[in-house]
Amino acid sequence: MILYDNRDLRFLLLSRVGSVIFAPNVLLPALVSDCLCAAILCAPDMKVHLIMSGSVVRIYATILGFVIVFRTNMAFNRYFDGVLHVKAMLSKWRDAFCSLCVFIEASALKIQEQG
Repeated sequence: MILYDNRDLRFLLLSRVGSVIFAPNVLLPALVSDCLCAAILCAPDMKVHLIMSGSVVRIYATILGFVIVFRTNMAFNRYFDGVLHVKAMLSKWRDAFCSLCVFIEASALKIQEQG
């Protein structure tokens, strides 16, 4: 069983265990990419030294934005699929409980009639 306190926002946002954000193989390339992109966009003379036009940076930012939105959409779909499965499971448990209650009530009535 997973035990955690979901009221602690620091734990939820800064937890290194099980996080994709703080994984070393994700964090380092992302930081390098962000620093390069920020340097190109913020320093106008940097474009001349790197021989890279502004349109390349805009295309890169557009692709990166599309990837982030796509992954977020996949995560939301996975979450709501889980919600639907939990809803179906609870519905089945409710049906089983109602059937059990009716069975017990019918058995109790039959026992009372017999004696």
